[in-house]
Amino acid sequence: MADDETKQLLRDLLATQKEHLELVRRMNEAYEKQSQTYDQSLAATQKQNEEQIRQVTERYEKQAQAYDRSVARYEESIRTTNTASNIANVL
Repeated sequence: MADDETKQLLRDLLATQKEHLELVRRMNEAYEKQSQTYDQSLAATQKQNEEQIRQVTERYEKQAQAYDRSVARYEESIRTTNTASNIANVL
């Protein structure tokens, strides 16, 4: 009788271990899918950030060029004014 009970206990233990193994396998699959989702999300976020950086850099460069042109016009205006003033003083 003890042998039958021992065999039954071992069968129950084996069944429990199989269930546990299956649960661990499913959890592993879920973690792998979640990891893939996170990787895809990270890649998309990085791509968006790179595009935003490119756009901001482009805008900054355009603003810097516009500023440089404005400074050049201002300096030319000062030279023209000084030249006109010098001519007026000579006359």
